[in-house]
Amino acid sequence: ILGGVAVALAARRYAKKHTKTVALLKTLGNTPNDITIIFSITLSALGIVAVLMGYLLGWSLHWVIIAALGDLLPSNLAAPAANAYWIGGLTGFIALIAFAAPPILSLRQITPAATLNENYNSTFSLVWTNAIGFAAIISLVYLYSNSLLLTAYLTLGGLICLSGVYLLSRAGIHLIGLIIPNVSRSWRLGLNNLRRHKQSNACLLYTSDAADDSLRV
Repeated sequence: ILGGVAVALAARRYAKKHTKTVALLKTLGNTPNDITIIFSITLSALGIVAVLMGYLLGWSLHWVIIAALGDLLPSNLAAPAANAYWIGGLTGFIALIAFAAPPILSLRQITPAATLNENYNSTFSLVWTNAIGFAAIISLVYLYSNSLLLTAYLTLGGLICLSGVYLLSRAGIHLIGLIIPNVSRSWRLGLNNLRRHKQSNACLLYTSDAADDSLRV
């Protein structure tokens, strides 16, 4: 979860930096499908390179650890299992598709007018980004546990926790309105901005909470 949040934040920043590039491509005649193909190839190439580097690093670390701790380990260690490679690669691509693809592929929605607007933002919903990421996490839980019952329990528990955090976040943002008249002008501007974007801010709060819980675990 923590790694997925980091990937999602990096992908959103990457998409924001390429807004004008995509808008310029649109003015040169590229269609939304062209934009999707361009960034799909980029993501696929990035995923393949990252997975291959991960294979090499994991294989190397396996033998380094054996060489460093050989005297403390039994002599009949099993060789690295072949399924570790495809499970690791599949995990990497699921994380890439779930956390990086939504904000980047939403660049197809950029209009040519964005070349003139410094503050243009993608219209892809943060709620949908979080939902796709949560679905990916659940699929990985089943992939590693191979148990529908355990996956169902974790899904239910995760939904209850995230729903509770989201509702508390919305309630806290709503209660901010009670203290706005009693604070200074600078605080008032910041708190009003927080309330104007209450849905996205609530999503960010429970995403940060999920990342914090993962780090603690």
